[in-house]
Amino acid sequence: MIFETVKRENSFITFCRRSLSKIMIAVSLIFAIYAAPARAQTEPLTYPEIITALNSRVPNNVFRNKTEVINFLISDVKKRKVAEPLTPAVEKLLRQSGATDRLISEIRQNSPGASGSQDREKATGYYRNGTKYAKSDPDRAIAEFTKAIEIDPDYPSPFQGRGDLYREKGDQKAAIEDYTKLIALTPSDANAYFSRAQAYSYILGGDASAIRDYTKAIALNPKFIEAYIGRGYSYYFQEDDGRALADFNQAIRIDPQNADSYNARGMFFSKTLDYNHAIADFKTALRIDPNHKLAKSNLESIEEEKSTSSEGGSATGGFTGDSVSGGVLNGKAVSLPTPPYPAAARAVRAQGAVNVQVIIDENGNVIGASAVSGHPLLRAAAEQAARQAKFSPTLINGKAVKVTGVLVYNFSNL
Repeated sequence: MIFETVKRENSFITFCRRSLSKIMIAVSLIFAIYAAPARAQTEPLTYPEIITALNSRVPNNVFRNKTEVINFLISDVKKRKVAEPLTPAVEKLLRQSGATDRLISEIRQNSPGASGSQDREKATGYYRNGTKYAKSDPDRAIAEFTKAIEIDPDYPSPFQGRGDLYREKGDQKAAIEDYTKLIALTPSDANAYFSRAQAYSYILGGDASAIRDYTKAIALNPKFIEAYIGRGYSYYFQEDDGRALADFNQAIRIDPQNADSYNARGMFFSKTLDYNHAIADFKTALRIDPNHKLAKSNLESIEEEKSTSSEGGSATGGFTGDSVSGGVLNGKAVSLPTPPYPAAARAVRAQGAVNVQVIIDENGNVIGASAVSGHPLLRAAAEQAARQAKFSPTLINGKAVKVTGVLVYNFSNL
């Protein structure tokens, strides 16, 4: 009888100790996340730690939203691994707590006994080499990412890294292929859809494929400012001014201190010849970020265009005459010089479409040209060619008017 009583008491003590241990783990995680997120962590993660983090209330002093929590956990799982195998029951608990497909995939690949865990460890070495050389030697970085993919085709990160480098080099088709594979592996990753949307935008400007991916990214992360700006530009090229302006305004509402949002809206206003609002937005962007090169360039350009359009009249109210929007203007040009292929762009095999926003005066001369999409190394050449284009005067009720629109230049490194 005494033996049984002692046995029950010992069992109870063991239970209490285990429960206390789990509580302490959870408390430790909360401290680690909220009080010292940068502190080095070396021990493998436990599932109570991960679930506690997923259930933490946001926003807080460290994380603004659930996406940031999940991205932190993905990074931590890669660095520290996971202490125990992932079972179906644990996976269910993780998903109930808000774990995404990408987080589950990383946990599965970094837990003991997981099939392919040794391959993942080897592939991770090549992936890290890829990130190391991404800026200094892109070709070597691509080779490293490719080795990682060959070893572990289910490893999402190398697809992101290689796709980004392909996009920067101008090989949008290869980039889209990598992003598509990334999406298949991590269908809940907003950044994967955003990356593919950018690649579609380089090729097709405001193509519906880009809009579809930007919209999916926003659905997964409603505060994704860059996705609103990207979709706004796509609507802009499709002449859907209402939706374009709505996206730029939403980006500003999400973060009133984001210079890119004001620069984007300023470009929209310059398209509609609303010079005063355009200048105000470019100046706001420069007040937020005095080194914002695009905003500075756009401000100088729009002030010159305002001066030109106001010549002989009032310069305080912006353009006061009639104007029309002509959409894509390539087929309407009397003369459309082909832009030279810059040597620097050819050296890195940059290619794809460059969209140039133009303003055409009453005589058919281009008085303003600003590239709004396309590879950075191709934009200046496209702008230069656009300024040399010539159009027949456009008449409305017998009166010559200004025209705004887009010229599209396709560069191919063949």
